[in-house]
Amino acid sequence: MTDVHMPGSQLGELVRLNRRFGVLYAGGVPIFDALVVLQGEAQLPFAAAIGEIRVRMEQGAGMASAMAEYPHLFPPIYREWVRQAEESGTLDIGAREAAELLEPVALAGSEAALGWDRIEHAMTLIQFTRRCAELLERGLEWWRVLCLLTFEAPVTFARLIEDLLHRRDDQRQWLALWERMEEYPQTFSPFYRAMIRLGWETRHFDETVHYLAELLYEDWRFAQLRHCFPDRPSLIIDLGQPQLVEWAALTPTQADLITLLFFRALSMLLAAGHDQAEALTVCANLLPQQQQTDLLAALGDEDRSLADLLPFFSPFVHALLRVGEQRGRSEYVCNQIAEVLRAEQHFTDSV
Repeated sequence: MTDVHMPGSQLGELVRLNRRFGVLYAGGVPIFDALVVLQGEAQLPFAAAIGEIRVRMEQGAGMASAMAEYPHLFPPIYREWVRQAEESGTLDIGAREAAELLEPVALAGSEAALGWDRIEHAMTLIQFTRRCAELLERGLEWWRVLCLLTFEAPVTFARLIEDLLHRRDDQRQWLALWERMEEYPQTFSPFYRAMIRLGWETRHFDETVHYLAELLYEDWRFAQLRHCFPDRPSLIIDLGQPQLVEWAALTPTQADLITLLFFRALSMLLAAGHDQAEALTVCANLLPQQQQTDLLAALGDEDRSLADLLPFFSPFVHALLRVGEQRGRSEYVCNQIAEVLRAEQHFTDSV
């Protein structure tokens, strides 16, 4: 796919228009009337494009095909979303989700640095995980969920989903879902696979995938706004990048991202009833290699406190962890740590 460069202000305008279209259409405004409203308030060059798209649609064209004449305004992944939403009758929902997922990129001005291939990869994974969670929570079996999503996903990702369905290895043994995901390390990171395995083995698959979907978006938003990893969209969506080696080598923003995700995930898992060692084993996948090795080795010592198991985190973190353990509220203070970092996410290293 050819990269498309959109200036930050132009991408921001696309985000604004999507959010407004989604609200108008969901509120009962007919689609052509909604486009007239947006044309009247859109900035150039979107105003002219919306007018032409509306005319083409009135002549019988689909919205996605009409947008194809303006690739500099509507990148390929965006047109693919529109096509899927048209086919499924969810243009209002799709428009608002597109605004939500593109907003961090627009605010950070990072679309040129990342490229639309990476943005498409990250957003497709977030959408896939969200859809999995929604369908699992309705009671569908996981393999039925994957079958359904092959009809919704972009073509290349749909083929990947098909490969995740039931099959045997060379010894004619069934491969578990997380084991099949190991064949796609550029899509499913170690943490992603660890969460899938945890949900699978504890029979809380729907709940765990729901948590994973929340963490993916948290990661995506924070990583874009703080420019944590220029070479990859986020931490969980790592595109198969080599694992970071040592905590001391992290930049402040990298350390903040890992801290946020580690304690958000730990809080979710503890609150869901997973024991501390089980939750830490999963969350260790978010740490640099040396700290992951040290933590896993120390988990056998039941006398060590949570703060002692995680010596590389800041004094602020340690103070809260010790209070949380004393009061039996570790999951609460872990969430508070994440909330503080989330509230600070708009500040950059220059602040």
